[in-house]
Amino acid sequence: MYLDNIMLAPNVGVANDIVNDEVQLFPNPAKENLSLKNISQYKLIQIIDIYGHIVLQQELQENQNEINLPLSELKSGIYMLRFDDSLTRKIVIQ
Repeated sequence: MYLDNIMLAPNVGVANDIVNDEVQLFPNPAKENLSLKNISQYKLIQIIDIYGHIVLQQELQENQNEINLPLSELKSGIYMLRFDDSLTRKIVIQ
């Protein structure tokens, strides 16, 4: 049996982005309202549909730490919840 020189490389791949897991959102999936907590560092929250359209936008008051977003006007589906163009989370509306 003949083995050639085998060289092992360290893990190669894309580094995971650091995500601020301090933000709490519930329930997810949601029906009528979505509660958000630990959001005091943000000024703007947007809900974006799968086509990239902003379907709900809410400005936050300074040091506002929680909010309930009304969802009853939105159709069932998958949306993105965006905080100040920096943090994005997937939400499901039933």
